Amino acid sequence: MRTSLACVAIGAVFPELFQRIDPPWVARAIATGFLLLAILVIVLAERRSAAVMERLSAHIIVTARPMNMRLFAAAISLGSAALTVAIWAFATN
Repeated sequence: MRTSLACVAIGAVFPELFQRIDPPWVARAIATGFLLLAILVIVLAERRSAAVMERLSAHIIVTARPMNMRLFAAAISLGSAALTVAIWAFATN
């Protein structure tokens, strides 16, 4: 899950760090790629963690609730999608 947050961070700052790239849409396209990768990584991580928690024996450990993982994945996905829209809708170039 931290990989998806790293992808969001890269996607958020990429257009600002590389403003001199010509044409300007290239930086936004690369940032969009990182944000879409973040969504993919967080969804796959949530599914994998849910599968692992299902296989664990409850009498051995206390597991996190699957709903919390789904909410976290949904929040990161929604935020990444909103940031992608903002990068393209409010571009100054």
